[in-house]
Amino acid sequence: MADYVAFHPKGTSKSLYKAIIDVHHGDYASAFSHIAKAQSLSYDELQAQLGVGPQVALKTLAKTEVLVELQEVIQYKSQPDAREHILGLWQARFKRSHADANSWLKRLQVWTLACPGSVTDLQSCYLDCAKLCESSGMHDAAQRLIAWVTPDVHPAVSCVSTHRLITGL
Repeated sequence: MADYVAFHPKGTSKSLYKAIIDVHHGDYASAFSHIAKAQSLSYDELQAQLGVGPQVALKTLAKTEVLVELQEVIQYKSQPDAREHILGLWQARFKRSHADANSWLKRLQVWTLACPGSVTDLQSCYLDCAKLCESSGMHDAAQRLIAWVTPDVHPAVSCVSTHRLITGL
């Protein structure tokens, strides 16, 4: 993913990808810097896109949501006493969000930077997403999600797989 980011044009996406790489490597100070830059850029993008129409701005809004969740991932990893609260936030946000398999997959992929899908508090989110993927014809994604919630199976989460799910933003 780092090679891809090196040649990616400047903008919100590049800063987002750099933040993901930093979180993956545990470099939280750098990740916060990239998140702040991406948030500033996304504000400017939203201002321009809203003039065209709200549908155009949806991808930028989705990036903004990922940025917030990346901040929560950093909190989850660096503040053990806040983990229960963050898991509760994620569950509630997941239940309130629109049932779209691709956006749910992206959200869950971000969460895997903090904790595996086998965390009991999040298993229902993974299973709900697997059901939605299955009904949407995304059978491979459904199988991958079920593997993530199985306690004995912990597939490695790489920056490349994170990139593949988030590049649709």
